Parts: sequence; C-alpha cells; structure tokens
Amino acid sequence: MLCTLAVLTTTLPLPLGAAAATPTVAQALGLQPIHDNVEYDTPGDELMENCTIESIHQDGLSGWTVRLNTGQLLRRFVDTNGDKKVDQWCY
Repeated sequence: MLCTLAVLTTTLPLPLGAAAATPTVAQALGLQPIHDNVEYDTPGDELMENCTIESIHQDGLSGWTVRLNTGQLLRRFVDTNGDKKVDQWCY
C-alpha cells in the first residue's frame, strides 16, 4: 500500500471532526494518487458493494479506511497532526 503526505487535488472535500460526514465507499475509492505510475487496487462495481468504510479515531489520529469484505485494506485517509485535514493518503 502506497502512503503519501503530499497535497491531493480533488473535488471531494474530506473534512475531519465530530460533525464531518464519512464519505461513501464510491467517493473514497474515487480518489486517485497525484503521483504518476502508482499501482493500486480498485475493485470493480461488482466488488464495490462488498466494501466497507470505517472511521478512525484513536491515538490522536482521525480519518477513514476502506476494506473489502475479506479484510484487505484498500484505502486509508488520515489526519495525523490534529488539524482536521487529511495529510496521509494511502492507496
């Protein structure tokens, strides 16, 4: 899984905090790395319904993970410094 601390340009705002809504699986899987030639898994439409998205709130971290029903981690978007902005993007 590739993790980057780079700024991501996207039309999907990912606010973090108590009032922030968790994105849908489709929204989270629709985000793409800003770097070229990055290989990452994206399930097809038939497998997307088998994915779950979970909130992370532990040890000063907050964000979301997307997993297949097999437990495979597909995405992880996390605010690592508490500023309520995603600064770790894992694919």
